[in-house]
Amino acid sequence: SYNFDNLPEDEDYTVTPYSNNDPTNGVSTFDIVIIQKHILGIQLLDSPYKMIAADANNSESISTLDLIQIRRLILGTAGEFPSNTSWRFVEAEHIFPQSGNPWLEVFPEIRNANNLSGALDADFIAIKIGDVNSTAVANSMTEADERNYTGTLDFLLPDLQLERGRNYRIPVRARNMDEVQGYQFTLAAKSRQVTLLDVEPGMISLDYFGPHFATNNLLTNSWHWAGQSYWNKDMVLFTLVLRAESNGPLSEALNLTDVPTQAEAYDLEGDLILPELHFESDLEEHGSLILYQNFPNPFRATTTIGFELPTPMPVRLILTDQVGRVIRETAVDGRAGYNRIDLEHGQLRGANGVIYYTLETPLERRTRKMMVAQ
Repeated sequence: SYNFDNLPEDEDYTVTPYSNNDPTNGVSTFDIVIIQKHILGIQLLDSPYKMIAADANNSESISTLDLIQIRRLILGTAGEFPSNTSWRFVEAEHIFPQSGNPWLEVFPEIRNANNLSGALDADFIAIKIGDVNSTAVANSMTEADERNYTGTLDFLLPDLQLERGRNYRIPVRARNMDEVQGYQFTLAAKSRQVTLLDVEPGMISLDYFGPHFATNNLLTNSWHWAGQSYWNKDMVLFTLVLRAESNGPLSEALNLTDVPTQAEAYDLEGDLILPELHFESDLEEHGSLILYQNFPNPFRATTTIGFELPTPMPVRLILTDQVGRVIRETAVDGRAGYNRIDLEHGQLRGANGVIYYTLETPLERRTRKMMVAQ
């Protein structure tokens, strides 16, 4: 709310809202996930205001260049949007000729009043650039949503005993990478125990990292799904290169923190989960059957369900809806190692939305859920 008193009448006035503060407010890797789905045509942004928010580079279009600028902001390698302001404002009374193209004509970001007579009501809708899921805290009257985590994303590291003066290459894996759409975090190293020297790419390229380790022993990481067909816990996501400054366990030298990049991840339904570091000596042993997340997910036409078996054995794939009704059953003879079952939308008897798929062997069974797009 704002007010200007005692303005002389019969004069010309222009009201221009402007704010370029706190560019990271409300901006996270989940915004990148949502914008990526829009670019790929999987799930389009449903309002012109969200489209304006997604146009981080102010090019009047939405592309991967916007994702790059948003990620640089999240990682802390950029302090602002180079060609845009943190907030944009559209006159509240404005009607977009095409809701799917807010740039079809210039939208009004100021309000002019010529020969002022009486009160001037100038209302605007504020748009936080980069924030397409409306999590920004706009002002002191707005409260941030309480963060409720529904699970964890477990990063796996070896629990080494470090020796002072030695350099180490630490591979980082993840237990349930196929269950997330994206994540972000800051990895902090305790300076008295280790010094971060470098990070080497694995399944995740260096484009997803910020180079903070060079000065303050921090490493920022922001990743979103970009086409990897399947993951398993043996895949190395990236490798940390560090030097031990004292003797002791690696588990006491590294931790995840929220500054500058908040630690959070997003499951396949978009719910918030918490990234955690786990060191291998503390990990539970898992069964020998591995069932991967189907790919692509969500899907419209076809999808692939991958799984691994320790030895050749018969398997049965059972698909059920949310109330437990069986939609389809498939029996195959699985071979040792990686197997796949391809599934077509037409085989689901018209089912849409969330579907559960269970893989059974004579010894074990695993269940996951998939999303079938309408």
